Amino acid sequence: MLRLSVVQKEHYDPTNEDSHFIKVGITGIIEMENSLQAMSKWESIWGETFMDRELTEEESTSYIQCMTITPNIPKEVFETLNSDERYIIKSYLKDSRSATKLPKPPKTGRKKLYTTEKIYQMMVAQNIPFDCDQWNINRLFNLLALCGLANKPKKKMTRAEMAEQQKWKYAENERRRQQLNTKG
Repeated sequence: MLRLSVVQKEHYDPTNEDSHFIKVGITGIIEMENSLQAMSKWESIWGETFMDRELTEEESTSYIQCMTITPNIPKEVFETLNSDERYIIKSYLKDSRSATKLPKPPKTGRKKLYTTEKIYQMMVAQNIPFDCDQWNINRLFNLLALCGLANKPKKKMTRAEMAEQQKWKYAENERRRQQLNTKG
């Protein structure tokens, strides 16, 4: 979870005769989570897949709103985020938020595009509860990848590997017989 500290900002407004500066936003902490739930909200607003695309400024602001857990944050707060605040959010989105390091999958010709519905389907197939849609999306992807690796069929041994394993077993048996002074 990201806890972003924001400060109320002043903006120039030439239409306001009393004071040309108006206060916009709030001062406080906004909590955000980069989750499947947030991605799903964003996809329902924009009608496009979220993954693997460059977001426009408007789409990016919309996703930040979708990630926000803190209730009743005015829309102006998101529209007036400065470059430092946006950098903090971008860094958070790239962070894996997991100690698990998985091997990189081999590159294939085409890149798969996943919608949130496809990710939910993958969760159902792996018996992962829907509560996990509130997890950080990178943690959820790690869990899905680990489940996929655990359920992957084991690679068959070649004849040479079987012969090597058999040879090792005979040598280990012989060593144990000599160690225990038995005939088998």
